[in-house]
Amino acid sequence: MLLLALSIFDRVSAIRNVETHTRRYVFQAAPVGHAVPAGYPWLDVEIGGGMAAAYNHRVHMEPNDMPAMHLTDVGSGVNGLGYYMYHGGSNPHSRIHDDSPEASLQESSFQPAGAQNPMPSISYDFFAPLGEFGQPRPHYHSMRTLHLFALRFGAELAESVATLPRPPRVDNHTLRWSVRSTGKSGFLFVNNYQRLQALSAKPRVRFDLRWANASLQIPSLRSEALTIPPASWWAWPFGLRLF
Repeated sequence: MLLLALSIFDRVSAIRNVETHTRRYVFQAAPVGHAVPAGYPWLDVEIGGGMAAAYNHRVHMEPNDMPAMHLTDVGSGVNGLGYYMYHGGSNPHSRIHDDSPEASLQESSFQPAGAQNPMPSISYDFFAPLGEFGQPRPHYHSMRTLHLFALRFGAELAESVATLPRPPRVDNHTLRWSVRSTGKSGFLFVNNYQRLQALSAKPRVRFDLRWANASLQIPSLRSEALTIPPASWWAWPFGLRLF
């Protein structure tokens, strides 16, 4: 089981135990009662920077699994990305015991029937973007792109409101997208990646954004429609001052 904030485009937060083979990077409402209170920022905690492989859960994550999920978090309205883990490490040796799993500082929960989450005694690499010894992995660079985006446009994102198509659909055929906007400017977020699923290209795509006193087509009607490639995720800014 992988404990992560559900990766959805909505102004709703939810934390669930989600089987790693059913992760869906979509925009969908969570159960009633988990809405972010008005006036409060939505801050995520323990969203996956990677995932450890336990002895009884041999999870294998791909480098694209995490960055696509993080984009949907931001597109949903998240204003703070809290990772677990961002940098792997090594558990220290015990000063009074040997390094057997029962005596070390690794996180396994030992029960009479055996460990429920048996982890290595020393290594806590976690397939993090920065590994146990500081080695950068491919998703470190993809995540850094999102971090630079948030660093540059954090103020604009913080003032924006997340909007998404209704009703959201959880399938492999409907394009997954959202908008964060102040009504004059903002960002269009698109995700066409899902772990362990081959999402098809989405041809002839246009977005028609409408507010009370304005509208915008992306791309413009003077341009060709978009084809969203498989395994792609991105943010498209609009209405921003360039200088």
